[in-house]
Amino acid sequence: MRDNLARVLPQEHTVNIRRTVKPKVKPKARAKAKSKFRWGLAAYAMVFAALAMVIVLRYGVIAQYEKQINAVKAQYEQLESRNIARQVELKQNINLEEIEKIATEKLGMVTPGKNQVVRIRVPVNDSAAVLAQGNKSEGVFAKAFRYIGDAMSYLN
Repeated sequence: MRDNLARVLPQEHTVNIRRTVKPKVKPKARAKAKSKFRWGLAAYAMVFAALAMVIVLRYGVIAQYEKQINAVKAQYEQLESRNIARQVELKQNINLEEIEKIATEKLGMVTPGKNQVVRIRVPVNDSAAVLAQGNKSEGVFAKAFRYIGDAMSYLN
């Protein structure tokens, strides 16, 4: 091997350098690779566009369902307000004197005497507890004790 001054270098100073030469790509192969890249890029673009369309359509469907839900909620609120108004109207229209008149004249009922009236005091908040007690499944002894207790409270 020779250096810049065209001298022969000793063997120990020689450096073995190999250059890698890229093989030249033929124009047809290069065109084919570009074409393949373009088709792949076009395929990715089509997939991306399809996914974007699906997302847009889903948001459209969701918006439509939300519109239906809002319409049903508005209808529900309207019906509930009408129900409350009718309950108030019903409570205002109850006339106990008119009910007593109909009961005595048309149905032939008689007003109870002083000895026939039994007054029971039940707090308003205990009505749910009374209903809940009726649903419990009791044993035989528990029922017997309850009936005895009810009888004793009735006698007092």
